[in-house]
Amino acid sequence: MLEVIDIEASGLGSASYPIEVGIALADGSQHSWLIRPVTEWEHWCDQAQKIHGISREQLLEEGYSVQQVCEALNDLCGARDLHTDCWVYDNSWLHLLYVTAGIRQTFSLSPIERVLDEESLNGYSTYKKYAQRLLALAPHRAGSDAKIIQTALSMLTHRPHPSSVAAFKPRRINFTQAKAGRHGTRRASSPSFNY
Repeated sequence: MLEVIDIEASGLGSASYPIEVGIALADGSQHSWLIRPVTEWEHWCDQAQKIHGISREQLLEEGYSVQQVCEALNDLCGARDLHTDCWVYDNSWLHLLYVTAGIRQTFSLSPIERVLDEESLNGYSTYKKYAQRLLALAPHRAGSDAKIIQTALSMLTHRPHPSSVAAFKPRRINFTQAKAGRHGTRRASSPSFNY
């Protein structure tokens, strides 16, 4: 199973910064941390807050320091390769997080385009919406989004190739008849498939 990272931010502008990071690992575990902004991180976008629902006050009260988050990520991820569906932004925010903390990042970050073919990429948003409904997780929180992305990627990378589905044809289906019921009707038992 692919391992995934997702980052929520203060907005999308050049002065934006990470406010929450979440990961979904191959062992099924999911982790997330709110990030307490450092003094120089002043940018705030009210529209972004409406989407992720995290206030700056919540970050100041409940957030972990940038050093704590980087150390926790390095401890959990080691030298793994984590995947993201928004590499341009997530890579930039992750870089900012580690530079600000003064800590070297031990893991690598890859775009999902490295593991999905063109057909799978075209269907990705549909699978992501389906995974969200399947998991019943609210979107736009880093931990939940990481799990949703991981589930969508798992469905896309483990689905049968269309050519193998088209080639699949059962050779024969045997229906056996059960004994007559109380009223003289005959009921067919469940079919048995021979391949």
